[in-house]
Parts: sequence; structure tokens; C-alpha cells
Amino acid sequence: PIGTYLYHVDQAGSCGDGLWWGASLEQGRWHCIEGRVKMNTPGENDGLLRGWLDGELKLVRNDIQYRRTDQVGVGVRHMWHNVYFGGSWPTPNPLSLEYDQVIVSTSGRVGCLSAFTDIGETMHAKSIAELHALGYLYGCDYRKACPSRLLTRGEAAALISRILELPAATQDYFSDDQGSTFEGVINRLAEANIAKGCNPPTNSHYCPDRTMTRAEFATMLVRALGLGGSPPDAFSDDDGHWAEEPINLFAAAGLTSGCGERRFCPDRELPRDEAAAFFYRSLDLLKPLSTTALETQSDWPPQGEPPQVPEEEQD
Repeated sequence: PIGTYLYHVDQAGSCGDGLWWGASLEQGRWHCIEGRVKMNTPGENDGLLRGWLDGELKLVRNDIQYRRTDQVGVGVRHMWHNVYFGGSWPTPNPLSLEYDQVIVSTSGRVGCLSAFTDIGETMHAKSIAELHALGYLYGCDYRKACPSRLLTRGEAAALISRILELPAATQDYFSDDQGSTFEGVINRLAEANIAKGCNPPTNSHYCPDRTMTRAEFATMLVRALGLGGSPPDAFSDDDGHWAEEPINLFAAAGLTSGCGERRFCPDRELPRDEAAAFFYRSLDLLKPLSTTALETQSDWPPQGEPPQVPEEEQD
């Protein structure tokens, strides 16, 4: 759970008040956390406090008294950025926390900055941003995701391996990936029976730099998900195709609706943004279940209506 620990004139005791946002942080992913403070009229309970998590307003208070009538000179002078740990309630587990893009503004809300500057035109921008926030999808250059660039077989192997957290392989499976950036993850997927070769029936090569087709990608994800059964025929353009069965399994799992007009376009090369969309839809099935139980406060979560911004602030 996330909240604001606030010192103010009307606090209940000598310590500050804990104001819960009604939201939680997910471990192992990036979040955008924003806050706003506006000082009150001295002596009046009209100070503002706002909190946003990943762009969504979670905390609204319009009744804070930060300063008394005789404290006209009291104001926001600086930002003190620290991390509290230990004390009377130390955490029972070792924790780590990373910060990036810390910004202070005196002229208005900054908003959450996108990790990538080139995803504004793709319909799959949310999938790309979420996969990056979770640490699964890396960029192709500084703040670039290259959404229209075609996905390689090596890149696909890296994405699946990160999500499944596969262990290191015990042997080398292919002869054409020596020295490749992706050699390790390719071997992991091969040992898990997810990755196959690109030169059947020998399958001694993986072709890590070759672009991946939609059929190859669907087949690899079906293996990774362990999907099976006898699904109905979903598309009209894959009849007799080598990947018809895994494509139908992929569709039956709700992971694709095809490329239009009951077609899947199995041999079309796959751009990175479409691959991100497939991965994002598959995420709940691919991510390992956490075995860690988190204990929270007995009064968590707080009850009540979601916060609303007064009309005069909705600009």
C-alpha cells in the first residue's frame, strides 16, 4: 500500500498522520508517483494535497492547515528526498528501491514521462510501456522502442525467457548462435522445449538474427504457455499451414483476433509493437505466481468513494 505521511497543524498527535491512497505498488516494476502541495491561507483549512499513481489521481485533500495565522512566512522552501527504513517498525525482509527521473516543479504538474519517445503513433503503446515498466521489454536505443522494427527470433527468445525466469541451460543446442547476445536465452528456451530450430528436420540452427513470423511467434508462445486441446478452426488463411493447430490454440486462449476478416496472416513478419501486444495479453499466464504473502495494516484498504478533483482545478 502507498500513502502520504503528513505533518500538519490538525494532526492527531505528535507524529504525522498516515493518509492512505487506496492503491498499492507492484513489486518488481517501475511506477510513476506524483504529489502536489499548495499552502493554505494562514489559519485556514484550505491547503491542498494531491497524489497520483501512474497518472491516476488517488489522493485528494482540500482541508489541510499547513500554517497558522501568525505563520505567513512559512512555505515550501525545498524538497527533502530520503528513504525511511528501520526505526520502531523495521521491515522483516531486505528491500531495495530504485529512483529515476526525479523532477520538482513550481509551475504546474509535470505528469508521467514515457520511457520511450517513439511510441505515440502505435496502437500498442500501452503494451510496450507496461512490458518496459515490468522489466521485460528493453529499448532499441536511448528512449527508443522501435515499434515498427521487425522482431528477431533472438529478441523473442529473450522476452519469453525474462518473463518465465528460466534457469540456465545445461548444454548448447544450436551451432549458429555462438557469440550471439541471445545464445544463453536461446539455450534456456530450447531446454524448456519452447524454442525449436529453423532448419527442420535437423534443427541444428536457430537463426537468431532472422525476423520472426506471426506463426512462429504464436507457436513459441503456445509451447511456453503449455496450451493444448482441440480448439475450433479460427482463421481461413492457415488451412494446411504447419502452424494451424498452435494458431488455433493461440486464438482459443483469447490472445489474438487475427489480422482482419478471419485471417491470421501466419507468414507475415512480426513488428515489435505487435509482439508486445501478444506478450502483454499473455502476461497473466506467463508470469510465475508469487509465493510471497504480504501483510498489510488491518484497516487496509481504506473504504469510501474514489477521490474527485474540484471543478475549479480540472484544468
